Amino acid sequence: MAREKELAIIAGDYAKNHRGREYSLESVKDTFLEYVKQGMKYLLTKNTIILYSENRDKTVEFHAINAGNKQDLVTAVNNLLAKAKVKFDKAVTYYDNPAINDLANLGIVKGTVKKIDGGLDRTYEMSFDLRG
Repeated sequence: MAREKELAIIAGDYAKNHRGREYSLESVKDTFLEYVKQGMKYLLTKNTIILYSENRDKTVEFHAINAGNKQDLVTAVNNLLAKAKVKFDKAVTYYDNPAINDLANLGIVKGTVKKIDGGLDRTYEMSFDLRG
């Protein structure tokens, strides 16, 4: 079960990045808890949670829940990428906020950004070649 720190990060991220959306803070918390219950893993780094799943094609898909600042997000993604390099060929994340695109070159692995217009929370795709 998630601890208070994780739920506080979720609340902070919701207040900063999701207020006014068609879903509530409680539904976001419930979704996170359900993902964890189903076996999804996550890394906790300061003010950021990186929720990730391991796909069959040697790709790790991740999603950031960030109650901190830009550097907190970069640090958390770098932690995931360093861990993922051991087992995976690629990492990928999806998001709507175009400001995230600027972070593609700040990590230990450079990201490639594509606009995919895949619906809610999937306007952009950032992928990382972990073997390159």
